[in-house]
Amino acid sequence: KKFQATLRATDGHGFSAAQIDQIHLSPYLKHTLAWQMAHQRARPRKHTRTHETTHKKYRLGESWSFDWQSFLPDDRGIQHAMNFFESVSGLVYTVYMSTKTAADAERAFKRLRAHARTHGWTLRHLWADSDPAAPHVAEATEAWCDRHGVLFQRSPPYQHYRNSRAELTNQYLKRQTYLLLATGRLTRKYWTHAHAPAAYPRTTTPYRK
Repeated sequence: KKFQATLRATDGHGFSAAQIDQIHLSPYLKHTLAWQMAHQRARPRKHTRTHETTHKKYRLGESWSFDWQSFLPDDRGIQHAMNFFESVSGLVYTVYMSTKTAADAERAFKRLRAHARTHGWTLRHLWADSDPAAPHVAEATEAWCDRHGVLFQRSPPYQHYRNSRAELTNQYLKRQTYLLLATGRLTRKYWTHAHAPAAYPRTTTPYRK
């Protein structure tokens, strides 16, 4: 309520970064407010961008959205899965990692770029959510995309529906992972051994035209 009242009182703009830090809000709400301050002037009242509308100008293999999944550490110490979702065909490419750092994200992008090249594709566009809990990953992603000529776009904080395809794919993969674990009577410690078979149909079979 305090956050909404602040926005109404200022009409959504007028704060500096120092003033935002002085407002008694949670770090997540401060991040949202800072994001709105940075983008309000460029798009005053209209911001309907979604990955569903942005990717249409790209060909097969050129535009990907991505999102993270986190589980308990498995028997090898792997805790995160970075799922990339191809916009035209619906194919999924997953990279597993032990930590969620900027260096790990850059390695995942390199592997995605190499994966695209094996199919004769050129990576031109990446779309992701704005994650207030991991701003270092967003900065590393933007820097990597600038170096390799890839357009990087993000949805506003807490508006995950703008990256709905990746979100729905993550939900599907999580359901299938837990289903396979339950079927094999395995604990969550072995989630990677269930996640890879769950993702296999999506990584090999296009389901979109």
